[in-house]
Amino acid sequence: MVAKFILEYLVRQGLSEHLILHIVNGKACLGHVLYDKNRLHLKDTGALADISPKSLKPCWENGIVGMITPSKNRAWESLTFLGVENCRIPVDLNSTRHGVMGQVKNQYGDSLVNFDGSIYRGFKLLLDNHFLPVILLHQIKSKAAMEGLAVTDLRIAPMPIKTVLLINDMVSNVVDKKLSIGVEEADLDAVDFNKMFGDYL
Repeated sequence: MVAKFILEYLVRQGLSEHLILHIVNGKACLGHVLYDKNRLHLKDTGALADISPKSLKPCWENGIVGMITPSKNRAWESLTFLGVENCRIPVDLNSTRHGVMGQVKNQYGDSLVNFDGSIYRGFKLLLDNHFLPVILLHQIKSKAAMEGLAVTDLRIAPMPIKTVLLINDMVSNVVDKKLSIGVEEADLDAVDFNKMFGDYL
């Protein structure tokens, strides 16, 4: 069970943009947490309508790749993603799966297992390395005692490739939209733009 105040706090920092995996009334639900008449509600996308909850058990049992927490005093305003080494969960980095996770890094040198950054950069790192991150309504703590929700790799569960591709596109679209910023969105005037990019034009 997840404390309501934690969900409300996470929603204020953008949780509703991201996909939540949960079992509701014996059915698999992949959707968005929304406010409806001052109540939190999980709106299902229907993407897992044909997937049995039993086949999704690995997502909770050994698919966790990190967690999300609220961001306080951070350089970014979005939610924070923490890799498994920053979470209070039992992780066997000698296992094949976690051994692979230990090798994952991006071009900036960020490592997946001890990642500590914005949810968008964290999810981008996961997507680029063939993980499919979705959030579980499963409350866990970071090693710094921050409360948050577990993030799992949906690819660990058996399902049709068309379903995987559909959900991958849904997650990628949210991440790419936030990480791709146009000149007009950057709020740069002509002088600033020329200072930054003049040598390349």
